[in-house]
Amino acid sequence: MCILFAEYRTCLVCLRTRREPERVPLRLSESRVISARLSHTFLKIAIVCQSLITLMCFLPKTPLRKELQMGAIPKLQLSDFSVVRTLGVGTYGRVELVQLKNTGTQYFAMKIVKKQEIKKRSHEEYIYLEKEIMHHSLSNFIVKLYCTFQDMECVYLLMEAGLGGELWDILQERGRFDEHTARFYMACVLEALAYLHSEGIVYRDLKPENVVLDHKGYAKLVDFGFSKRLLLGERTFTLCGTPEYMAPEVILGEGHDISADYWSLGVLIYELLTGR
Repeated sequence: MCILFAEYRTCLVCLRTRREPERVPLRLSESRVISARLSHTFLKIAIVCQSLITLMCFLPKTPLRKELQMGAIPKLQLSDFSVVRTLGVGTYGRVELVQLKNTGTQYFAMKIVKKQEIKKRSHEEYIYLEKEIMHHSLSNFIVKLYCTFQDMECVYLLMEAGLGGELWDILQERGRFDEHTARFYMACVLEALAYLHSEGIVYRDLKPENVVLDHKGYAKLVDFGFSKRLLLGERTFTLCGTPEYMAPEVILGEGHDISADYWSLGVLIYELLTGR
């Protein structure tokens, strides 16, 4: 796993400098560790990590055009939309696929958050940060937030719809992905994480349910309810996320930073390649 972390750090450096990473030969002791402890699947994961940076050079770098600009349609309310179907249900509420009635062709994802649930858990800060991340994001690989509004019971976040579906659903249909497909999706995710980390934000809930595909097939991160902004060198001790994807330091309460996201990324790569 330490070798995977080194590959991720190399990818981040090369992402900023736009160059191909140098391949440094492993020392004899490291080779013995690999031979003794890593299975064939983990070797395939290392290969995927090494080739991520090559694929990332071909991903779009300029922000995508927004169908609606933040605040372009003032005083929206729930009655302005027709619900197509429910996309998912979470702790705080649900996400609906909706259509703006006066357009007829534009679809959006509407996250409906119950105020009572937010207050009960004292998670107002998380909702504000989630809004800030999606609203100000310049990454193509983070779902866009177009506008927000509220009523007496709920807060509504109108977001870009992932019409390609959740990565989790696609994984369940196929069982597992080949290396080429897994490499493409993980390059998209790594772009999103690199952007968040450059802004001092740790994601902390990376899993296939939180990765959606747009209409062109690109993967994007959603659901920033567990994200947190950290200062340089700062660590946080909050126990949050999905247990199967948590880094050891998160579970043990030893304090964690953005490196916890790379552990989750390694688990996600393994899951995509093996289906378990």
